[in-house]
Amino acid sequence: MGIFDFVSSAGRKITGDAATVLAENLHGLDLPTDDVEVSFHDGKAVLSGKVPDRETAEKLVLALGNHEGVGQVEETLEVADDSGPATTWVTVQKGDTLSGISLRIYGVYHLYNMIFGANQPLIQDADEIFPGMVLRIPPGPNSVPHTVKKGETLSKIAKWWTGDASFYKAIFEANRDQLDDPNKIEIGQVLKIPCKQPAQPIA
Repeated sequence: MGIFDFVSSAGRKITGDAATVLAENLHGLDLPTDDVEVSFHDGKAVLSGKVPDRETAEKLVLALGNHEGVGQVEETLEVADDSGPATTWVTVQKGDTLSGISLRIYGVYHLYNMIFGANQPLIQDADEIFPGMVLRIPPGPNSVPHTVKKGETLSKIAKWWTGDASFYKAIFEANRDQLDDPNKIEIGQVLKIPCKQPAQPIA
């Protein structure tokens, strides 16, 4: 439960009565909304009723907040199972892509599919994001595997994952259990690529 702020000038346009449109859009999602009600007044949407889990509650809040004209969403839902993992929320900036957000949050480009999956069915295409949109960011892994291919070096692997060839030092340190020299890696070797965790889950 809580009150969440959004960029009211950004989002899906509302044509017609705002309360009716918001409710229709919410119930049109592939989410359990039979016991959910929406009200709207003076830029603030109120979400009440019952949902099965925290993930559904978060997605419904974002579904409302990512509408033009909605500056706040008050969530008063009764959540049957509140044990799901805490997520971080980020506001999309101008020029952002899911892979760029992945790099900023997790330290590597190629976890964008985690972000995409965490925001379905709110987005159906990775290109649907826009400045001011708020996205759910799930906890990430401590590392991801990379199988060494012919012609690769630690620097090339570092550049592919992060855009920064000097990240090879961090990859080397994360794999000291199997590497003695950063210049000696073998085809087929599975290396750990270290990742960051999202900075601060929402309350």
